[in-house]
Amino acid sequence: CPQNVLSCSTEALAKKADTCCYEQYGVHVLTQQWNKDVGPADMFTLHGLWPSACKGKSPPTFGCDNSRRKKKVKSILQAAKPELVADMLIYWPASDNRHDEFWGKEWTRHGTCATTLDPKCFKSYTQNEDIVEYFSNAIKLHKSHNYIPALASKGIVPDDTALVDPKDFKDAIKTKLNIDVEISCTQSADGTEEILNEVRTYFNVKLTSDYTLTAAKGRNSCTKPFKFPKK
Repeated sequence: CPQNVLSCSTEALAKKADTCCYEQYGVHVLTQQWNKDVGPADMFTLHGLWPSACKGKSPPTFGCDNSRRKKKVKSILQAAKPELVADMLIYWPASDNRHDEFWGKEWTRHGTCATTLDPKCFKSYTQNEDIVEYFSNAIKLHKSHNYIPALASKGIVPDDTALVDPKDFKDAIKTKLNIDVEISCTQSADGTEEILNEVRTYFNVKLTSDYTLTAAKGRNSCTKPFKFPKK
């Protein structure tokens, strides 16, 4: 495989048949969530790393490879990389504490769609190497994209009463880090307020684990000033 061809580039799309060299779903979305009841007070937690189409058809809703479906993955990861599991319990927890099931769903639905992680693509594949690589990549990206300091530098901090303008939130990250993110909000229980839910960062990929930032592709669902509550 060529070493310097980015997924979704003209060259990659022209040779898209070789999905061991070029990600079929070449935009990978690092999806970080803000849940006031989950994870460290000074960091978003992970929802997942989601392969998505460069253009056109998106990956199947329930994953891309039934033969690699897993209900649980913790024991696999623990045997291969116990330090990875320790990080995941901090930075990738499930809101209901059913961490293993949560991770299994993320692998089955999203991880199996990373085509360069197909077992046939490894030079000397060892069992479950694809699973370990997927979660390792996600945690590495998450740790290197902590947006709390950039937001704080512009006076945007978690607060139970203040409202944050969506443009100000995105601009704080863009100005400080030159990263274009997409933000998502949910409705409060009474439907009167929007509450920050997720920040999504988009990447193109070289081979299995070399990620390069690209512009956000989706539409922001935060339509008005929103709550960014304290944890």
